[in-house]
Amino acid sequence: MSTENVNNQTPADTGSLPAPSATMNASKAIWQLRVLVCGLGLILFVVSGTLSVFVWKQDRNVSAETNARNTQIAQMQSNGQRFAPLLNELAQLTRDDQAVAAVFQRYNLSITARPDATAPPASPTP
Repeated sequence: MSTENVNNQTPADTGSLPAPSATMNASKAIWQLRVLVCGLGLILFVVSGTLSVFVWKQDRNVSAETNARNTQIAQMQSNGQRFAPLLNELAQLTRDDQAVAAVFQRYNLSITARPDATAPPASPTP
């Protein structure tokens, strides 16, 4: 390749950017820099806004899910408290059954002693 061919090549032929012209004045260079900085600032603003909207929507969705789960947990706890006496009574009735005792042991459940139903009620003190 001769020097004539190198000087006659266009930037597309060399695959590189053209060298800045020596005639570019300072005001044009500052204007280009200002446009570049404003463009980058605008891109940053759009990306930041998009990310903020995404995080806000995710937070809203997670809060709604959490509130729904808290409601379900409260319902389950109240149901558990309502059924505790029933389950205790069933446990007392089946206390001597070995199959039921094995199930209680498997789930680490204990049978609480109930007051003797045949005992007379306590007499009130005068």
